[in-house]
Amino acid sequence: HGRAFMILDKKNLEKEILPHYFKSSKLASFMRQVNNWGFDRIHFGPDSNAYYNEYFLRGLPHIAAMMHRQPNGKLQQRMQSIYSQMRLVPDLYEMSEEHPLPGDNEPSSTTMKEAKLSLLKRRKV
Repeated sequence: HGRAFMILDKKNLEKEILPHYFKSSKLASFMRQVNNWGFDRIHFGPDSNAYYNEYFLRGLPHIAAMMHRQPNGKLQQRMQSIYSQMRLVPDLYEMSEEHPLPGDNEPSSTTMKEAKLSLLKRRKV
């Protein structure tokens, strides 16, 4: 759906990706940056453990310019209200159907609902 990212291989991220794009190649430092930039972790559903930000959208890099780094006090408030965040998890698949991103209009062999079901099945294995 192009609205979140998930870290599938943490070791490879630390070894191959982070050193090329960040000063620190430690996963903990990267995750701190992710949180400071306002990304929220999805705790439930097919995108569980993925991170999303309303301004981080595939194919729309100019929207990412609206992202702002959170001041330390704001980050503390966000972390303290994690339980309220857990209840407000958006359905990114439904959002993609209602408001497709660039490239989503291309014909696909599976619908969004089929992709969602497939992802759920893979996680249960």
